[in-house]
This record gives sequence, C-alpha cells and structure tokens, in this order.
Amino acid sequence: MSVAKDVKTLIASINTNTYTNDMPDAPDNCVCIYNTGGYETEYVMNNDIDYERPTIQIRVRNTSYETADAQLVAIKQILDKQSETTINSTKYMTFYCISDILRIGRNDRERTVLAVNYEINLKR
Repeated sequence: MSVAKDVKTLIASINTNTYTNDMPDAPDNCVCIYNTGGYETEYVMNNDIDYERPTIQIRVRNTSYETADAQLVAIKQILDKQSETTINSTKYMTFYCISDILRIGRNDRERTVLAVNYEINLKR
C-alpha cells in the first residue's frame, strides 16, 4: 500500500500530470505526491493497531506561480473535506494539513515549485 498512490486517486483531477515519489523533468506543469515518513502508530490497550499516521508532501511545479498556487489551494480543498474515505481497501480517517503552502522556489528551468504537507490517520 502506498499512501501517495492512494492520494493520487483523490487529486488527479486537478492536474492530469500527477506522479508519486519521483517528479520527472517533463512536463513543466505537474504534481507529485511524496511519502515522507510519519509518526508512531497508535495502539489500543490490547496492542491492536488503532491507526497509523503517515505523512506526505504534495509538490506542484508550474511555469506560472499563480497557477501552481491555485492548484495547491484546490488540492487542499479536496483533502480537507475527506474523512472516513476508503481507497484500495485502506480506510483513511482524516487528512490534516500540517503546513501552509510553502514556496520551494524556482528550479533550474525557472519553473515555480510549491508544496504542502499532510498528516494522515488511517486504519488497515
């Protein structure tokens, strides 16, 4: 199971060039979702897993700062409304935005790169 691949199914409508864990050099305008680790698993008293707390970073690269920003705002609107959503047999309880939109800067081809970070609570 890849959280990044599951999240891709939720946000792919924002940009048809959406990738996971590796942003290719082309096209200029794209989105990439990275698995970035996470926090300790929460357990209930009988040592059963209550929920896991992975984190992801979503990066948008675009030739236009305004378009990149608008795409991340749209992505945040989709994820912030999700709760108790099942994707590929994994139950996603909540998506918590843990950063504002971050300006990573311009890459070597002068394309804007912006990012946002999420903590996700899920049950397997």
